[in-house]
Amino acid sequence: MERLSFLDLSRTALKELPSSIDNLIVLEDLRLNKCENLVCLPDSLYKLKSLESFDLEGCSRLEIFPKILETMERLSFLDLSETALKELPSSIDNLIVLEDLRLNKCENLVCLPGSFYKLKSLERFILKGCSRLEIFPEILETMERLSFLDLSKTALKELPSSIDNLIGLKDLRLNNCENLFTAIGGRPVKQKHLHVLSSLKKLDLSESNLENLPTTIKHFPLLEELILRKCKKLKSLPEFPPSLEYLDAHDCTSLEDVSSIKMLFEQALFYQDIDADEGPSLKLMFTNCFKLGEKGVGNDIDVDDSSSVEEVSSSKKLLKQAVFCKSLGWLFTNCFLLDQKAASGPETPKLEMPFEHMVTVLKDYHQAPLGSKIKTSIVTCVPGSEIPGWFDFKSSGSSINIIAFRVVL
Repeated sequence: MERLSFLDLSRTALKELPSSIDNLIVLEDLRLNKCENLVCLPDSLYKLKSLESFDLEGCSRLEIFPKILETMERLSFLDLSETALKELPSSIDNLIVLEDLRLNKCENLVCLPGSFYKLKSLERFILKGCSRLEIFPEILETMERLSFLDLSKTALKELPSSIDNLIGLKDLRLNNCENLFTAIGGRPVKQKHLHVLSSLKKLDLSESNLENLPTTIKHFPLLEELILRKCKKLKSLPEFPPSLEYLDAHDCTSLEDVSSIKMLFEQALFYQDIDADEGPSLKLMFTNCFKLGEKGVGNDIDVDDSSSVEEVSSSKKLLKQAVFCKSLGWLFTNCFLLDQKAASGPETPKLEMPFEHMVTVLKDYHQAPLGSKIKTSIVTCVPGSEIPGWFDFKSSGSSINIIAFRVVL
């Protein structure tokens, strides 16, 4: 059949395909997703030389993927998610232009072929939910194009030492890998290879058993986004690279020490010669960090009335630098210990001084020369159950304009 290029057999009761399917010589797109009775594929599958996309997602009885005895020079997308596969054939490397390989929720998958590293065109590899996969194969040669790797909810015990051969990796997801971080604590044995991921921009470690992050994370030169949501055992944060723009530590209920974040403010310097749409951004999320208190925020940001002149001056300086970021977020909602110190008692609230400084630097920003300004978005959250008395915005001519203001109690 010389013209059939698209065939959709999704959600049918098919148990198998005929071996003569290779007579579809121009077939480009074959869809068999949710064929829950499908138990086997023909050995002649590799003869579909025009095939570009093959979707088998949800074929829950399919246990074996056939050997690929010859190169397939066009297949770029292969979805084997939610199948019963236990392994992939070692001949998978004959898919020489494969860009997107998905094995999401393949709960019977126990191993990957050692030839995995030969998939030189691979850009996205998803193994999320492969709950029996304990070992990731060694990457014996560099893989320049793999930019997205999702190993979430796998049973991995460690990453291979050759992970640094993923020289183009930008997004790595390791959330809910319970075995990977179970024994780390103060032992850096399984952390030592993370520092070589020099191309990484996003790292997701949510819902892991980490107690401490590896200090080598500060050597990730391009890291912009770090997700630590629901890391219930995490107690402190290390120094971060200056490239970091977004930190999400929501529901890290054991987190006590985040004093290292002051370095991020120090790194958000005042840029005078940059385009109006460029410049650094910074957003810090510490919602539901119930133990976060005086120790966690540090004197440079959480200033009380016993702070020295130098500390107060430092707080003002940091905020003055940070306000010239393209975007500044500083959220401490549901930080109950911090809330108690910030809003109760007759003494000066602990967060009063930094927020007064923020108002001051906003005025400074408004009065700064036009050429030195960049578009700035500032988001902040003041702990407390009521508007504090010192939170007083009053009209003072045209020196400050508040475009939008929202109060949440």
